[in-house]
Amino acid sequence: MLYSENKQKSQQYFYQKMKLQSNIILTALLSAATLALTSCGGQKNREIPQAKFKTTKPAVKSTTFENKYSATIRGRQDVDVYPQVGGTLQKICVTEGQRVSAGQTLFIIDQVPYQAALNTAEAALKAARASEGKYKGTPKRTHAAGVWL
Repeated sequence: MLYSENKQKSQQYFYQKMKLQSNIILTALLSAATLALTSCGGQKNREIPQAKFKTTKPAVKSTTFENKYSATIRGRQDVDVYPQVGGTLQKICVTEGQRVSAGQTLFIIDQVPYQAALNTAEAALKAARASEGKYKGTPKRTHAAGVWL
């Protein structure tokens, strides 16, 4: 008997709890519905104020957009370029990846050391030509078949 009494009491407690929860939910719903219906009823012809903004007309003009991306570009064929003479580069006339053609100037080598060597050689040539006049009157000595002429 004790078991059946406890079972009955627990069922009654469960039903009371459920009834209380449903009453709370019903009260909340009725309150929300009442609030919703009463809040919209008083001001039917209310005007919304118009906002005033400054406006401008768009200007039509040409614009160039530029995008920069970092990348590596490789050619189909790599060609090694070697100079015929040594020296310090004074100017590079092409950019990497640029197309070039035969005979096109790629680099300009500093000409100062070569100009100095040319000036020295020209001075030696002038000195040799000047001294040539001293020896014009003397006979030429040649060696032919072991005999001096």
